[in-house]
Amino acid sequence: APMRSPEVANAVCFKMTPGRRRVETFEPYTMRHIHAYTFDGKFSLGKAGIREYRSPAADAAAPATAADEQPAAEEEVVPAIVSDVNELWNKAYSCLAAALRVRKGMDRLVAQIDKALEIKGADEATMRKVEELANSLKEKYDEIRNSQDVKNAEKAKGYITARTEGRRSLIVRETERIRVETAEKARKDKAEAEAAAIKAKEEAAVKERAERLEREVALVKERFESVVASGKLKQLDWKGASAVLEFVRDDITLPEAEFQLQRELRKISAMETAQNVMIKNLKDYTFGKSKLKNCKVASVNQKEIVVTRPDGRKAPPVTWMRFYAEYHTNLNELILKFIKNGRKTKKLSLRQWSDAMAGTALTMNIICSDDETAIGFGEQLVKEAVKGYREATRDSEDGETVLNNEMLFYRDAFPAIDFDAILEEAAQED
Repeated sequence: APMRSPEVANAVCFKMTPGRRRVETFEPYTMRHIHAYTFDGKFSLGKAGIREYRSPAADAAAPATAADEQPAAEEEVVPAIVSDVNELWNKAYSCLAAALRVRKGMDRLVAQIDKALEIKGADEATMRKVEELANSLKEKYDEIRNSQDVKNAEKAKGYITARTEGRRSLIVRETERIRVETAEKARKDKAEAEAAAIKAKEEAAVKERAERLEREVALVKERFESVVASGKLKQLDWKGASAVLEFVRDDITLPEAEFQLQRELRKISAMETAQNVMIKNLKDYTFGKSKLKNCKVASVNQKEIVVTRPDGRKAPPVTWMRFYAEYHTNLNELILKFIKNGRKTKKLSLRQWSDAMAGTALTMNIICSDDETAIGFGEQLVKEAVKGYREATRDSEDGETVLNNEMLFYRDAFPAIDFDAILEEAAQED
């Protein structure tokens, strides 16, 4: 079978005795032409071709390649000089083959002459033998001299000389130009392939990062849901809830996931802020409604509230956990008094007021969800908080940026609320 290296000729050699032959080689060929030559003797070539072996099953099983999906490339225009050089090569190849056959015949003739020179003697018989041998050698020489191989070699030489006369420099220049263009095309193809590989690698990295971000953000949200399910928020255990949530930091690597963790932690902080606002303002406050009506707060801390009854006697302490769970009307009273109106009384900064309002709404959704009016009340507070925040930042130079950043938290904390509609309503109210 022929060698398929691009640096050697693909050739199949046969040594044959006289007669008819049918030969075949088995190899995955690629070629443009088939050349047949003989170095000794003569032959006539009947039929030459390529037999195709193809498996329909293999075609069906083969995956589609990128090349299959590419549009058909434009047919390459072959420069005329390439055809000329190819023709010259064919002629030179033919000339060389003929010259080799002539040389082989001349080598045999020289060997016979050497044998003739070894003949000794000057008698008549010997001289007659030498004469016959000389005539025979001359006939063989003339036969070689007038052979078709010599004619073909001379003809090919004349063709090559005529075609290259005055064109040698052109052929050299064109050959060099083609070599340079081929090398440049190979360089560009390589650069394009490398660029495509880099792009594919970058796209794969972007996809992998997006998938990792989705997993990490989902992990943070799941951890917050587990904190809610554990009951730590209903116990008002803000520190414990934050500590459990903080554990997820070891499992996240991307800044966006860290931002999500900060938003989840802010939810807990906002609920704690709402409680702290009430604790700060509750001392000596007299309730005006429901179970604690006319009761005055004697003392308050992070754990409990102690009130004095109208008759002057102190009532048993009420834990904040119990207050949130059983004193809904009194809780709403404190929210309206100290949180909702906190910005108007200037007891809270804008950020404190926003956190307290959001924390209160989250408290309604998570801690007081057993009260059927809590969720609606929480949504009302959120709506008012967004409008108030927009109003407070509207005239500042970076007000829009500040508002947009704050809205990221609100949208994440209250996904069911249409904040675009709230902001549009606020704009119309202006």
